[in-house]
Amino acid sequence: MSSYPPNSSELPYHSRSRNSSWDLLAGIKKLEHSYEEFDTRNSSQAHLVYADGDMPKSKFLKIYNYLLNVSIVTRWFLFVVPVLALLWIPGILSLTVFPQTTIWDVRLLWWSVWLSVAWGGWWIVLAFSLMIPPILRYTIGFVAVGTRRYIDWMAVLHRYIALFAWTLTIWISWGPLIDDKQTNEASNKSTQASDTAARLLFVLFLCSAALLFEKFSIQWIAAKFHERSYADRIADQKFAIKSLVTLYRNSKDIVGRSDDLHDGPSKRGSVDAKRFFKKFRQGVRMAATTTTTALGNVASEIAGSSVLQPNSPHAMVKTALESANKSRLLARRLFYSFAKPDAKYLLVADIAPYFTTSEEADHVFSIFDKDMNGDASHDEVEMACL
Repeated sequence: MSSYPPNSSELPYHSRSRNSSWDLLAGIKKLEHSYEEFDTRNSSQAHLVYADGDMPKSKFLKIYNYLLNVSIVTRWFLFVVPVLALLWIPGILSLTVFPQTTIWDVRLLWWSVWLSVAWGGWWIVLAFSLMIPPILRYTIGFVAVGTRRYIDWMAVLHRYIALFAWTLTIWISWGPLIDDKQTNEASNKSTQASDTAARLLFVLFLCSAALLFEKFSIQWIAAKFHERSYADRIADQKFAIKSLVTLYRNSKDIVGRSDDLHDGPSKRGSVDAKRFFKKFRQGVRMAATTTTTALGNVASEIAGSSVLQPNSPHAMVKTALESANKSRLLARRLFYSFAKPDAKYLLVADIAPYFTTSEEADHVFSIFDKDMNGDASHDEVEMACL
């Protein structure tokens, strides 16, 4: 019998990251456990959580609830396939015993096809709306750092984007699958009914487009309001980032230290699927970064500024500040690059040569020297980066 409350390894989905639902490998590991050990209080999704005793104890429901929580693949399979099977009952009947039966002078077969497009189309566009933001973030967002804000908006509004794409799909598919499949002897009543349905689908598409535009507008207004409300703080952050970029540009990759912002080689050990895919992903990212850098060198030469440079100091610092671990690595690299050998503190004189005026150097040093005692320890530099 499972313990309650659950331990940290059994925390429900809503206390973990959304991306965990797409972790197919984690889902495969769950198959190692018997469905009889599954506890609905520890479901992977918040809407699948039930208190003990609120679900019937039948074997079928236990297996069903277990499969819902194995992974998003099994969960969506159970959602999509049974409904598709029901939708194809009219289509099968049209191909066998009722070939002449029609609705609005359209054979049942084509109704099954269009309803399948409508039902399956929703899950397809929802899947793409969930997968595209992470892909864009680690491709375009990795290269063009300024686009990450809009990619984050896409992640937040993924269901509205899916609704927009779905209504567009069912409206466009209505014409070739229903309108064009009416028999030559179609009555005026059937033609008018089909045309009315097409107009209603178009109106539904316009409503979803207006809803999506409204949600994006709210995100844009909120961002602008935040920028104006915190203009001074944003200006200070921009100056701090600019200063970190200057220091990083002049820092050293100290031999023998592990303070590296790049992904290093993983420790040797037993080979498993997760480690293999992680190494494969790192290899793909390295190849993409190298290719992008080569293209960026040409683009930067043409534009006269840094373009498509994932390894540029600005991109490296921006990426490091988004991760607590990499922020610590950045702080260590800066501290040991500019502090004198064996020194426990960083002084303003250590960084002054890299700035145009002493006033600017003092301003930059104040970012690290929070207690204003004239020196900055390693912990102070690390806290400033965090």
